[in-house]
Amino acid sequence: MKKSGFWKYIKKADFILLAAFVLVGVLMIVIPLAGSAKEESSAKESSSSSGPMVVIYTAGNEYGRYPLNEDKTITVSQIGDTITDTKKNVVEIKDGKVCMEESSCRNQICVDTGWISRKNEIIVCLPNQVYVTIEDDSASSGDTGMDAVAR
Repeated sequence: MKKSGFWKYIKKADFILLAAFVLVGVLMIVIPLAGSAKEESSAKESSSSSGPMVVIYTAGNEYGRYPLNEDKTITVSQIGDTITDTKKNVVEIKDGKVCMEESSCRNQICVDTGWISRKNEIIVCLPNQVYVTIEDDSASSGDTGMDAVAR
């Protein structure tokens, strides 16, 4: 039987190539979905810890999360503009409050901020690009406590 029209140009390798493209397309959909399911389950596990969390950010990236109800001292060290220039901030969590105990910045505004203990309060060290905030468990699940959108 002789092939006619469209089918006379299609070879076995074309079918293999088409199958490979379909497989890659399916994997591009399935893999991110599987990753987001893992992130959701790990978020549920991390949100099962009771109470608000102290979240430390450096240069806009999350440095760490720590329970507000556990006493702890965290030292945040970063390399500055030169190798000899190191930026250092010490964050203390004690008795359900958090403060910036010490900082290598000149103006010390972050240290002078004092203790914070409520959700969405913040301590900022602009020279070292470090900020500390308190987030509730509901904030990690997408509920930011805001009831309106501002434009």
